Amino acid sequence: MDELAQIQVPQWAHLLTEPGYRDYSVRGGRASGKSEGMAGMMISLAGTRPLRAVCLRESHVSLKLSNKMLFEDIIKRYGLGGIFTIQQTVIRSSVGSEIYFMGIENSRNLARGLSGMDIIFSDEAQLQTTETKNALRPALRGDHNGRFWWAWNPDHPTDPVYQDFAGANIRLGSISALVNWNHNPWFPRDADLERRNCETMDPTMYPHIWLGELAPDDATRTLLPHSMLTACLDAHHNQPEITGRIDVGLDVADTGSDRNVMAARRGPLLYDVQRWGSATTGETARRVDAWCREHGVARLYYDSAGVGAGVRSALLELGQQPPYRIVPMNFGASVAGPRTEYSRSIRNADHFARRNIQLGWAIRLRAENTRRLLDGDIGGRDPAAWAGRCLFINRAMPDIDGILRQLAQPIYSENVNGKLVLDKAPHNAPSPDIFDAVSLAFARDS
Repeated sequence: MDELAQIQVPQWAHLLTEPGYRDYSVRGGRASGKSEGMAGMMISLAGTRPLRAVCLRESHVSLKLSNKMLFEDIIKRYGLGGIFTIQQTVIRSSVGSEIYFMGIENSRNLARGLSGMDIIFSDEAQLQTTETKNALRPALRGDHNGRFWWAWNPDHPTDPVYQDFAGANIRLGSISALVNWNHNPWFPRDADLERRNCETMDPTMYPHIWLGELAPDDATRTLLPHSMLTACLDAHHNQPEITGRIDVGLDVADTGSDRNVMAARRGPLLYDVQRWGSATTGETARRVDAWCREHGVARLYYDSAGVGAGVRSALLELGQQPPYRIVPMNFGASVAGPRTEYSRSIRNADHFARRNIQLGWAIRLRAENTRRLLDGDIGGRDPAAWAGRCLFINRAMPDIDGILRQLAQPIYSENVNGKLVLDKAPHNAPSPDIFDAVSLAFARDS
Protein backbone atom coordinates (compact mmCIF):
# COMPACT_ATOMS: atom_id res chain seq x y z
CA MET A 1 0.00 0.00 0.00
CA ASP A 2 1.37 3.38 -1.01
CA GLU A 3 0.39 5.00 2.30
CA LEU A 4 2.43 2.50 4.30
CA ALA A 5 5.50 3.23 2.18
CA GLN A 6 5.50 6.74 3.67
CA ILE A 7 6.22 5.48 7.19
CA GLN A 8 9.75 6.41 8.16
CA VAL A 9 11.62 4.26 10.65
CA PRO A 10 15.27 4.59 11.72
CA GLN A 11 17.75 2.18 10.20
CA TRP A 12 18.14 0.19 13.41
CA ALA A 13 14.40 -0.66 13.44
CA HIS A 14 14.88 -3.12 10.54
CA LEU A 15 16.55 -5.39 13.09
CA LEU A 16 13.00 -6.18 14.24
CA THR A 17 12.30 -7.99 10.96
CA GLU A 18 15.39 -10.19 11.05
CA PRO A 19 14.17 -13.81 10.91
CA GLY A 20 15.14 -16.61 13.25
CA TYR A 21 15.02 -14.86 16.63
CA ARG A 22 12.66 -15.10 19.59
CA ASP A 23 13.67 -11.89 21.41
CA TYR A 24 14.42 -8.47 19.92
CA SER A 25 15.96 -6.11 22.47
CA VAL A 26 16.41 -2.38 21.89
CA ARG A 27 18.00 -0.44 24.73
CA GLY A 28 19.30 3.09 25.03
CA GLY A 29 19.04 6.50 26.61
CA ARG A 30 16.62 9.40 26.46
CA ALA A 31 15.28 10.71 23.13
CA SER A 32 16.67 7.75 21.19
CA GLY A 33 13.30 7.16 19.53
CA LYS A 34 13.13 3.52 20.64
CA SER A 35 9.39 3.44 21.28
CA GLU A 36 8.50 5.47 18.19
CA GLY A 37 10.74 3.44 15.89
CA MET A 38 9.30 0.16 17.15
CA ALA A 39 5.73 1.47 16.97
CA GLY A 40 6.30 2.62 13.38
CA MET A 41 7.66 -0.76 12.41
CA MET A 42 4.72 -2.55 14.04
CA ILE A 43 2.21 -0.34 12.20
CA SER A 44 4.02 -1.01 8.93
CA LEU A 45 3.87 -4.76 9.50
CA ALA A 46 0.24 -4.70 10.70
CA GLY A 47 -0.86 -2.85 7.59
CA THR A 48 0.61 -5.34 5.15
CA ARG A 49 -0.34 -8.72 6.66
CA PRO A 50 -2.57 -10.01 9.46
CA LEU A 51 -0.90 -10.16 12.84
CA ARG A 52 -1.94 -10.11 16.47
CA ALA A 53 0.16 -7.98 18.79
CA VAL A 54 -0.04 -6.58 22.29
CA CYS A 55 1.83 -3.58 23.70
CA LEU A 56 2.57 -3.88 27.41
CA ARG A 57 3.87 -1.73 30.19
CA GLU A 58 4.48 -2.90 33.73
CA SER A 59 2.45 -0.01 35.12
CA HIS A 60 -0.41 1.14 32.93
CA VAL A 61 -2.35 3.94 34.62
CA SER A 62 -4.68 4.66 31.70
CA LEU A 63 -4.93 4.24 27.95
CA LYS A 64 -4.61 7.99 27.60
CA LEU A 65 -1.14 7.81 29.16
CA SER A 66 -0.10 4.58 27.41
CA ASN A 67 1.89 4.12 24.22
CA LYS A 68 -1.42 3.72 22.38
CA MET A 69 -1.28 7.50 21.92
CA LEU A 70 2.04 7.08 20.12
CA PHE A 71 0.48 4.60 17.70
CA GLU A 72 -2.46 6.92 17.09
CA ASP A 73 -0.12 9.85 16.38
CA ILE A 74 1.79 7.83 13.77
CA ILE A 75 -1.43 6.72 12.08
CA LYS A 76 -2.66 10.32 11.91
CA ARG A 77 0.72 11.74 10.82
CA TYR A 78 0.87 9.52 7.75
CA GLY A 79 -2.85 9.64 6.95
CA LEU A 80 -3.43 5.93 7.53
CA GLY A 81 -7.06 6.30 8.65
CA GLY A 82 -8.21 4.30 5.63
CA ILE A 83 -6.15 1.31 6.74
CA PHE A 84 -6.44 1.44 10.54
CA THR A 85 -9.46 1.76 12.79
CA ILE A 86 -8.71 3.12 16.26
CA GLN A 87 -10.98 1.74 18.98
CA GLN A 88 -10.88 2.17 22.75
CA THR A 89 -8.54 -0.69 23.62
CA VAL A 90 -7.45 -2.02 20.22
CA ILE A 91 -6.26 -0.79 16.85
CA ARG A 92 -7.41 -2.89 13.86
CA SER A 93 -6.19 -2.88 10.27
CA SER A 94 -8.03 -3.54 7.03
CA VAL A 95 -5.94 -6.70 6.46
CA GLY A 96 -7.08 -8.23 9.76
CA SER A 97 -4.40 -7.15 12.24
CA GLU A 98 -5.17 -6.39 15.88
CA ILE A 99 -2.92 -4.41 18.25
CA TYR A 100 -3.94 -4.43 21.91
CA PHE A 101 -2.67 -2.28 24.82
CA MET A 102 -2.53 -3.24 28.48
CA GLY A 103 -0.68 -2.97 31.77
CA ILE A 104 0.55 -6.20 33.29
CA GLU A 105 1.34 -5.37 36.93
CA ASN A 106 -2.13 -5.92 38.35
CA SER A 107 -3.36 -8.40 35.75
CA ARG A 108 -0.64 -11.01 35.27
CA ASN A 109 -3.28 -13.69 34.86
CA LEU A 110 -4.16 -12.02 31.56
CA ALA A 111 -0.81 -13.24 30.24
CA ARG A 112 -2.45 -16.64 29.84
CA GLY A 113 -4.64 -15.11 27.16
CA LEU A 114 -1.71 -13.88 25.10
CA SER A 115 -0.93 -17.25 23.52
CA GLY A 116 -1.13 -17.02 19.77
CA MET A 117 0.20 -13.47 19.68
CA ASP A 118 2.66 -12.75 16.89
CA ILE A 119 4.38 -9.95 18.82
CA ILE A 120 4.46 -9.09 22.51
CA PHE A 121 5.97 -5.60 22.75
CA SER A 122 7.17 -4.62 26.26
CA ASP A 123 7.85 -0.90 26.53
CA GLU A 124 9.82 0.57 29.47
CA ALA A 125 10.86 -3.02 30.13
CA GLN A 126 13.44 -2.06 32.76
CA LEU A 127 10.50 -1.64 35.14
CA GLN A 128 9.35 -5.20 34.56
CA THR A 129 9.66 -7.58 37.49
CA THR A 130 10.79 -11.19 37.51
CA GLU A 131 7.20 -12.13 38.33
CA THR A 132 5.98 -10.43 35.15
CA LYS A 133 8.68 -12.01 33.00
CA ASN A 134 7.81 -15.46 34.33
CA ALA A 135 4.16 -14.83 33.51
CA LEU A 136 4.90 -13.68 29.95
CA ARG A 137 7.42 -16.31 28.87
CA PRO A 138 4.93 -19.21 28.53
CA ALA A 139 2.56 -17.02 26.51
CA LEU A 140 4.54 -17.62 23.31
CA ARG A 141 4.58 -21.37 22.86
CA GLY A 142 7.31 -23.13 20.94
CA ASP A 143 4.86 -24.25 18.25
CA HIS A 144 3.95 -20.66 17.39
CA ASN A 145 6.24 -18.26 15.56
CA GLY A 146 5.68 -15.46 18.04
CA ARG A 147 8.35 -13.08 19.26
CA PHE A 148 9.07 -10.58 21.99
CA TRP A 149 10.06 -6.97 21.41
CA TRP A 150 11.73 -5.21 24.35
CA ALA A 151 12.34 -1.44 24.60
CA TRP A 152 14.22 -0.37 27.70
CA ASN A 153 16.57 2.05 29.41
CA PRO A 154 19.30 0.28 31.42
CA ASP A 155 18.92 0.93 35.12
CA HIS A 156 20.25 -1.73 37.50
CA PRO A 157 22.27 -4.88 36.66
CA THR A 158 19.78 -7.03 38.56
CA ASP A 159 16.81 -5.92 36.43
CA PRO A 160 15.44 -9.01 34.66
CA VAL A 161 15.65 -7.41 31.20
CA TYR A 162 19.30 -6.48 31.79
CA GLN A 163 20.09 -10.01 32.93
CA ASP A 164 18.55 -11.39 29.74
CA PHE A 165 20.02 -9.06 27.13
CA ALA A 166 23.06 -7.24 28.53
CA GLY A 167 24.36 -9.35 31.40
CA ALA A 168 27.08 -11.96 31.48
CA ASN A 169 24.87 -14.63 29.88
CA ILE A 170 22.77 -13.33 26.99
CA ARG A 171 19.50 -15.18 26.33
CA LEU A 172 19.81 -17.64 23.46
CA GLY A 173 17.75 -16.77 20.39
CA SER A 174 17.98 -13.02 20.96
CA ILE A 175 19.26 -10.07 18.96
CA SER A 176 20.00 -6.67 20.47
CA ALA A 177 20.71 -3.08 19.54
CA LEU A 178 21.98 -0.11 21.55
CA VAL A 179 20.44 3.12 20.25
CA ASN A 180 20.86 6.64 21.61
CA TRP A 181 20.00 10.20 20.70
CA ASN A 182 22.54 10.23 17.86
CA HIS A 183 20.72 7.27 16.25
CA ASN A 184 17.43 9.20 16.15
CA PRO A 185 17.00 10.85 12.74
CA TRP A 186 14.34 13.14 14.15
CA PHE A 187 16.21 14.20 17.28
CA PRO A 188 14.74 17.66 18.13
CA ARG A 189 16.82 20.76 18.76
CA ASP A 190 15.11 21.43 22.11
CA ALA A 191 16.09 17.97 23.31
CA ASP A 192 19.68 18.60 22.24
CA LEU A 193 19.79 21.71 24.42
CA GLU A 194 18.59 19.60 27.35
CA ARG A 195 21.19 16.94 26.54
CA ARG A 196 24.05 19.43 26.43
CA ASN A 197 22.94 21.02 29.69
CA CYS A 198 22.89 17.59 31.34
CA GLU A 199 26.35 16.78 29.98
CA THR A 200 27.72 20.00 31.49
CA MET A 201 25.76 20.25 34.73
CA ASP A 202 25.23 16.61 35.68
CA PRO A 203 28.13 14.61 34.18
CA THR A 204 27.63 11.79 36.70
CA MET A 205 24.14 10.98 35.44
CA TYR A 206 24.71 11.92 31.78
CA PRO A 207 25.91 8.48 30.61
CA HIS A 208 22.86 6.85 32.19
CA ILE A 209 20.27 9.39 31.04
CA TRP A 210 21.52 9.97 27.49
CA LEU A 211 23.87 7.11 26.56
CA GLY A 212 21.95 4.12 27.85
CA GLU A 213 24.46 3.09 30.51
CA LEU A 214 23.58 1.64 33.90
CA ALA A 215 22.55 4.07 36.61
CA PRO A 216 25.60 5.06 38.69
CA ASP A 217 25.17 2.90 41.75
CA ASP A 218 26.81 5.30 44.12
CA ALA A 219 25.60 8.58 42.71
CA THR A 220 25.65 10.96 45.64
CA ARG A 221 21.95 11.72 45.36
CA THR A 222 20.77 8.09 45.52
CA LEU A 223 19.47 7.53 49.04
CA LEU A 224 20.08 3.77 49.04
CA PRO A 225 22.58 2.95 46.27
CA HIS A 226 22.09 -0.43 44.70
CA SER A 227 25.59 -1.64 45.60
CA MET A 228 24.96 -0.68 49.23
CA LEU A 229 21.78 -2.74 49.30
CA THR A 230 23.28 -5.80 47.61
CA ALA A 231 26.02 -5.79 50.26
CA CYS A 232 23.24 -6.25 52.84
CA LEU A 233 21.86 -9.40 51.19
CA ASP A 234 22.23 -12.29 53.64
CA ALA A 235 25.06 -10.41 55.36
CA HIS A 236 23.71 -11.74 58.67
CA HIS A 237 24.59 -15.37 57.90
CA ASN A 238 28.03 -15.04 59.48
CA GLN A 239 26.64 -13.23 62.51
CA PRO A 240 25.08 -14.58 65.71
CA GLU A 241 21.42 -15.58 65.48
CA ILE A 242 19.20 -12.59 64.76
CA THR A 243 16.92 -11.77 67.67
CA GLY A 244 14.75 -8.83 68.64
CA ARG A 245 11.17 -7.81 68.37
CA ILE A 246 9.23 -7.88 65.13
CA ASP A 247 7.95 -4.59 63.70
CA VAL A 248 5.78 -4.29 60.61
CA GLY A 249 5.32 -1.41 58.19
CA LEU A 250 2.09 -1.16 56.19
CA ASP A 251 1.63 1.01 53.11
CA VAL A 252 -1.99 0.97 51.98
CA ALA A 253 -2.73 1.20 48.26
CA ASP A 254 -4.59 4.13 46.81
CA THR A 255 -5.72 3.56 43.23
CA GLY A 256 -4.38 2.54 39.85
CA SER A 257 -1.18 0.50 39.90
CA ASP A 258 -0.46 1.05 43.61
CA ARG A 259 -0.14 -2.11 45.69
CA ASN A 260 -0.67 -2.79 49.37
CA VAL A 261 2.68 -3.65 50.92
CA MET A 262 3.55 -5.13 54.30
CA ALA A 263 7.23 -5.25 55.32
CA ALA A 264 8.44 -7.10 58.40
CA ARG A 265 11.73 -6.78 60.28
CA ARG A 266 13.18 -8.68 63.19
CA GLY A 267 15.79 -6.45 64.76
CA PRO A 268 18.17 -5.47 61.91
CA LEU A 269 16.81 -8.07 59.46
CA LEU A 270 14.28 -7.23 56.75
CA TYR A 271 12.93 -10.73 56.26
CA ASP A 272 9.49 -10.52 54.63
CA VAL A 273 7.85 -8.22 52.09
CA GLN A 274 4.35 -9.00 50.84
CA ARG A 275 2.40 -7.18 48.10
CA TRP A 276 -1.19 -7.56 47.02
CA GLY A 277 -3.59 -5.74 44.75
CA SER A 278 -6.62 -3.61 45.39
CA ALA A 279 -8.60 -4.44 48.52
CA THR A 280 -10.86 -2.57 50.90
CA THR A 281 -9.32 -1.15 54.05
CA GLY A 282 -11.24 -3.79 56.02
CA GLU A 283 -9.85 -6.65 53.91
CA THR A 284 -6.33 -5.29 54.30
CA ALA A 285 -6.83 -4.92 58.05
CA ARG A 286 -7.97 -8.54 58.42
CA ARG A 287 -5.04 -9.86 56.41
CA VAL A 288 -2.45 -7.83 58.30
CA ASP A 289 -4.00 -8.49 61.71
CA ALA A 290 -3.94 -12.25 61.17
CA TRP A 291 -0.28 -12.12 60.14
CA CYS A 292 0.73 -9.92 63.08
CA ARG A 293 -0.99 -12.18 65.60
CA GLU A 294 0.55 -15.33 64.12
CA HIS A 295 4.08 -13.90 64.18
CA GLY A 296 3.99 -12.10 67.53
CA VAL A 297 4.46 -8.60 66.11
CA ALA A 298 5.28 -5.87 68.61
CA ARG A 299 4.37 -2.76 66.61
CA LEU A 300 2.51 -2.04 63.39
CA TYR A 301 3.43 1.28 61.75
CA TYR A 302 1.13 2.51 59.01
CA ASP A 303 0.93 5.56 56.76
CA SER A 304 -1.87 7.58 58.30
CA ALA A 305 -2.17 10.09 55.46
CA GLY A 306 -4.70 9.68 52.66
CA VAL A 307 -6.24 6.28 52.10
CA GLY A 308 -4.34 4.75 55.04
CA ALA A 309 -6.11 6.97 57.57
CA GLY A 310 -8.77 4.33 58.27
CA VAL A 311 -6.38 1.48 59.09
CA ARG A 312 -6.47 1.94 62.86
CA SER A 313 -10.26 2.03 62.99
CA ALA A 314 -10.50 -1.01 60.73
CA LEU A 315 -8.14 -2.98 62.98
CA LEU A 316 -9.99 -2.03 66.14
CA GLU A 317 -13.32 -2.96 64.53
CA LEU A 318 -12.19 -6.56 64.16
CA GLY A 319 -13.48 -7.17 67.68
CA GLN A 320 -10.38 -8.07 69.68
CA GLN A 321 -7.84 -5.72 71.19
CA PRO A 322 -4.69 -6.25 69.10
CA PRO A 323 -1.74 -7.68 71.05
CA TYR A 324 0.53 -5.32 69.12
CA ARG A 325 0.78 -1.54 69.24
CA ILE A 326 -0.71 0.39 66.29
CA VAL A 327 1.40 3.45 65.42
CA PRO A 328 0.31 6.03 62.82
CA MET A 329 2.99 7.72 60.72
CA ASN A 330 2.72 10.65 58.31
CA PHE A 331 5.52 10.82 55.75
CA GLY A 332 4.87 14.49 55.08
CA ALA A 333 4.91 15.53 58.73
CA SER A 334 7.66 17.50 60.41
CA VAL A 335 10.66 15.61 61.74
CA ALA A 336 10.56 13.61 64.95
CA GLY A 337 12.71 14.81 67.84
CA PRO A 338 13.39 18.18 66.21
CA ARG A 339 15.70 19.33 69.02
CA THR A 340 17.59 16.05 69.24
CA GLU A 341 21.10 16.25 67.83
CA TYR A 342 21.54 14.34 64.60
CA SER A 343 25.25 14.90 64.91
CA ARG A 344 27.35 17.25 66.98
CA SER A 345 25.72 20.71 67.05
CA ILE A 346 23.26 19.76 64.26
CA ARG A 347 19.68 19.11 65.32
CA ASN A 348 17.25 16.89 63.45
CA ALA A 349 15.13 19.91 62.55
CA ASP A 350 18.17 21.55 60.94
CA HIS A 351 19.18 18.45 58.97
CA PHE A 352 15.89 17.02 57.63
CA ALA A 353 13.06 18.88 55.93
CA ARG A 354 10.37 16.23 56.47
CA ARG A 355 9.68 12.95 58.21
CA ASN A 356 10.04 10.92 54.99
CA ILE A 357 13.73 11.73 54.46
CA GLN A 358 14.38 11.20 58.17
CA LEU A 359 12.87 7.71 57.96
CA GLY A 360 14.79 6.85 54.80
CA TRP A 361 18.05 8.21 56.18
CA ALA A 362 17.82 5.90 59.17
CA ILE A 363 17.85 2.93 56.76
CA ARG A 364 20.81 4.41 54.90
CA LEU A 365 22.77 4.65 58.16
CA ARG A 366 22.03 0.99 58.86
CA ALA A 367 23.25 0.00 55.38
CA GLU A 368 26.43 2.01 55.87
CA ASN A 369 26.99 0.18 59.17
CA THR A 370 26.65 -3.13 57.32
CA ARG A 371 29.41 -2.12 54.93
CA ARG A 372 31.63 -1.18 57.85
CA LEU A 373 30.93 -4.53 59.52
CA LEU A 374 31.83 -6.45 56.37
CA ASP A 375 35.00 -4.37 55.90
CA GLY A 376 36.05 -4.87 59.54
CA ASP A 377 35.90 -1.10 60.04
CA ILE A 378 34.00 -0.87 63.34
CA GLY A 379 36.76 0.57 65.52
CA GLY A 380 37.25 -2.41 67.79
CA ARG A 381 33.59 -2.58 68.80
CA ASP A 382 31.89 -5.88 69.54
CA PRO A 383 30.68 -7.27 66.14
CA ALA A 384 27.57 -8.83 67.71
CA ALA A 385 26.54 -5.50 69.24
CA TRP A 386 27.37 -3.65 66.01
CA ALA A 387 25.21 -6.06 64.01
CA GLY A 388 22.17 -4.67 65.80
CA ARG A 389 22.85 -1.33 64.10
CA CYS A 390 23.07 -2.85 60.62
CA LEU A 391 20.64 -3.59 57.80
CA PHE A 392 20.41 -7.21 56.74
CA ILE A 393 18.16 -8.27 53.87
CA ASN A 394 16.76 -11.76 53.35
CA ARG A 395 17.75 -12.74 49.82
CA ALA A 396 15.09 -15.49 49.72
CA MET A 397 12.18 -13.03 49.61
CA PRO A 398 10.09 -13.35 46.42
CA ASP A 399 11.09 -10.87 43.70
CA ILE A 400 14.15 -9.71 45.61
CA ASP A 401 15.36 -7.84 42.50
CA GLY A 402 12.13 -5.81 42.42
CA ILE A 403 12.45 -5.07 46.13
CA LEU A 404 16.01 -3.78 45.69
CA ARG A 405 15.00 -1.74 42.65
CA GLN A 406 12.27 0.08 44.57
CA LEU A 407 14.49 0.64 47.59
CA ALA A 408 17.15 2.16 45.31
CA GLN A 409 14.71 4.48 43.51
CA PRO A 410 14.42 7.55 45.83
CA ILE A 411 16.95 10.33 45.51
CA TYR A 412 17.73 13.18 47.90
CA SER A 413 18.94 16.74 47.60
CA GLU A 414 19.08 19.93 49.66
CA ASN A 415 16.46 22.65 49.70
CA VAL A 416 17.18 26.38 49.83
CA ASN A 417 17.55 26.12 53.61
CA GLY A 418 20.19 23.42 53.35
CA LYS A 419 17.90 20.67 54.66
CA LEU A 420 17.70 17.23 53.10
CA VAL A 421 14.59 16.56 51.00
CA LEU A 422 13.43 13.31 49.39
CA ASP A 423 12.13 12.62 45.89
CA LYS A 424 10.63 9.12 45.94
CA ALA A 425 9.55 9.09 42.29
CA PRO A 426 12.25 10.78 40.17
CA HIS A 427 11.81 10.94 36.39
CA ASN A 428 8.07 10.22 36.78
CA ALA A 429 8.70 6.73 38.13
CA PRO A 430 5.81 4.98 39.94
CA SER A 431 5.58 5.60 43.67
CA PRO A 432 7.81 3.05 45.47
CA ASP A 433 5.32 1.38 47.80
CA ILE A 434 7.93 -1.13 48.98
CA PHE A 435 10.26 1.69 50.04
CA ASP A 436 7.40 3.25 52.02
CA ALA A 437 6.56 0.00 53.82
CA VAL A 438 10.20 -0.74 54.67
CA SER A 439 10.69 2.81 55.95
CA LEU A 440 7.69 2.29 58.22
CA ALA A 441 8.99 -1.06 59.46
CA PHE A 442 12.20 0.64 60.62
CA ALA A 443 10.40 3.77 61.87
CA ARG A 444 11.43 3.41 65.52
CA ASP A 445 15.08 3.97 64.50
CA SER A 446 14.41 7.62 63.77
